[in-house]
Amino acid sequence: MYQARHTLSQPQLLSTLLLISDTDPDSGGQANALLKNLEEFNFVFDLLLLKRVLAQCDILSKTLQSSSVTYEIVKSVRNSTLEVLKSFRTDEFFSKLFNHSTEIADKCGFRAAQLPRQGKIPSRIGGGSKAPFESVEQYYKISIVWPVIDILSEEIEARLQENNLDVLNNLSKVLGGTDEDTASVKYVCKYYNLDNEHLLSELRCFYKMEESRNTTIQERADIFVQKSLKNVFPMLFKLFRLFFTIPMNSASCERSFSCLRRLKTYTRNKIGQERLSSLALLAIERSIEVNISKVIDDFNLSQKRRLNFV
Repeated sequence: MYQARHTLSQPQLLSTLLLISDTDPDSGGQANALLKNLEEFNFVFDLLLLKRVLAQCDILSKTLQSSSVTYEIVKSVRNSTLEVLKSFRTDEFFSKLFNHSTEIADKCGFRAAQLPRQGKIPSRIGGGSKAPFESVEQYYKISIVWPVIDILSEEIEARLQENNLDVLNNLSKVLGGTDEDTASVKYVCKYYNLDNEHLLSELRCFYKMEESRNTTIQERADIFVQKSLKNVFPMLFKLFRLFFTIPMNSASCERSFSCLRRLKTYTRNKIGQERLSSLALLAIERSIEVNISKVIDDFNLSQKRRLNFV
């Protein structure tokens, strides 16, 4: 049986499971059960669906893990991810996914898609002889694809709600707006203890500047640096610094803890706090290029290394 199935160019995983089920008396039953599940159309369909959907969500996940990410970037990637997931919830996307899964299943000799056995709805509560799903495609679309996309979209919206980020949301409206949003200005002034009228005066003047029109928050921050507007708009400059320095995640902190676990091992149990902090700083900031020759020269000139015995 193994030789006959192996000649059909089955993937190595399926061939290995088939060999185990035919030759191993202890694990043969489990291997055979797993093999039957893998040779179903459901396995191919679910795998392709998760590959498409999770690959799209992976972009947002990597964005949130970045140590230099800002609120504006997170908001943009979040909205674009939700838009893409929304585009997946269409008949066109489902048809392509279902047809592709059917082609792969037929090529590998897997069992075709079929409706699961389901009890009929009693006629006394509005049912009858009509089945819950009229076709196989309708079952996979309503029971699998739509729920997966809806759950992911709801989780992204719930975890990254703008209402839970009031400070950053109001800062974004103040720094990226084109007119006076008095509610956001009042919120920011109250939160950071700023003068409301002074900030409004700076905003009115800044919004009228030619360079600030039709620009993003990042571009406006670049204008502040290029035009040296720090002393012209001190409150706005402070808000820009706050906006770009508020961390959007704890990824960098988690990496720091992981770094300490690698540095403070059992073989280094006598390492001191100062040395540990210095090694951790070198490991955490390893992306910064260091001129080793300059460091050696500075260390050599820092103090006299030779002892005078005369």
